[in-house]
Amino acid sequence: MSLVAVVGARSSGTTTAAVALAAAWPGGRGLVAECDPDGGCLALAAGQALDPGLGSLAVAARPGATGGLLTRHLQRLGGGPPVLFGPVGPDQAGQTVTAVAGTLVQLADNDGWVCLADCGRLHRGSAAGQLPPQRPPSSWSSMPQPKGSGTPRPGWRPPPRPGPHRRPCRRGPPVHPG
Repeated sequence: MSLVAVVGARSSGTTTAAVALAAAWPGGRGLVAECDPDGGCLALAAGQALDPGLGSLAVAARPGATGGLLTRHLQRLGGGPPVLFGPVGPDQAGQTVTAVAGTLVQLADNDGWVCLADCGRLHRGSAAGQLPPQRPPSSWSSMPQPKGSGTPRPGWRPPPRPGPHRRPCRRGPPVHPG
């Protein structure tokens, strides 16, 4: 397996999930590729440069590329996993993902990496449908989104906590301390 596409509905934490999966990947061979066509955010959040990254890899990658090419375009995310930082703007990000989609799996295989592709939100034209165009990803991971965009419905309250003046889920008279 060399590609895991992490996708979600709405803003669902796909970047966080991809980073966590890559950090925990057995053998330390997991890397995060920011393939979100709406733009990447990791480089800015970490205060790191965008290059080398997915953009520089798209320029350098050619069919039949030799081993080591992917590794030369990786950066470490602090003390975390290696990352291919993606472009920030949606126009450039979409074009970059399209340019590298066909070779990303081959490059990961050549260098012995498992690519955890942060594809962002799943929608028409999203990166998840482009990685790779000839064959489907080795596995898919979808981040669930609660109904109603994750916010509680109006009037909803959490159940009361058992306290000194409340019964803890049993029938009978109230129990009062003291």
